[in-house]
Amino acid sequence: MKAVLDSTPLIYLAKIRELNILKEIYEELYIPKAVHNETVTQGLKKGFIDAENIQKWIDEKKIKIKNLNENQKKETERLIKIANIEKGEAEAIILAQHLKADLIIDDAVAQGVARSLGLEPLWTTSYILKLTHLKILDKTEALEAIKKMVKAGYRISEEVLLELFEILRI
Repeated sequence: MKAVLDSTPLIYLAKIRELNILKEIYEELYIPKAVHNETVTQGLKKGFIDAENIQKWIDEKKIKIKNLNENQKKETERLIKIANIEKGEAEAIILAQHLKADLIIDDAVAQGVARSLGLEPLWTTSYILKLTHLKILDKTEALEAIKKMVKAGYRISEEVLLELFEILRI
């Protein structure tokens, strides 16, 4: 299976040193060039450890950077204008659609755009829940991962967080 990642899932899984959970389901992980620029290029300039972790995964070929072709770039620009989403989000959506891959993306508007294009995007937290349903992570591990993400600055509404805690209650 393949997955395309947007910046936020990649950054927060790297911050909590849990990128490895992506390989529990996906054999191939991709990011578009705009996501690489946002997560690694800009992150390294700012001295972020998560950027170093992501770059290490790229160096080890666990994550592949995929360039869009000209038609895909035009589709990306159209999405940016029409939906008012960021370049990385638009490129991730177009790339996931082109590769017929799962999409992990944490922006509500981008999620809606992806759904309108026939994709079934996952939030980072939804992916973690999926791992519990597949018995790859137990509820305690899933809860700890979500708590670490929140402590690292992952933004999530109190309502959704309480719902996750209820689902993962042991």
